Amino acid sequence: MLAKSNRIPKEDIAKTVKKKGSGDKFFTVKFSQNALGSARFSFVVSSKILKKATERNLLKRRAREIIRRNLENIKKGYDIVFIFSKEALELSYKELEEKILYACKKYL
Repeated sequence: MLAKSNRIPKEDIAKTVKKKGSGDKFFTVKFSQNALGSARFSFVVSSKILKKATERNLLKRRAREIIRRNLENIKKGYDIVFIFSKEALELSYKELEEKILYACKKYL
């Protein structure tokens, strides 16, 4: 599980993350700097995109685990939100990991 210090509280997502960001057909990345000295993350999968909660939860669990395992390689001092699309569910764990880590290196 991702440590609490590395999670953006639900109510703070809209306030902290500005319109910076980009993405591809699998997810959009939005980020902004924070003054905390650690990277914080949030993962969003809309129920309009994926109807089944089990599918939404699977995607978020995979993404959290990828970030947890690679946290030391990710630049600190940012709030990062991943907004997933339906196509992200088709990716294997390894493919999702490659795309998330590439996005973290590219945009930060």
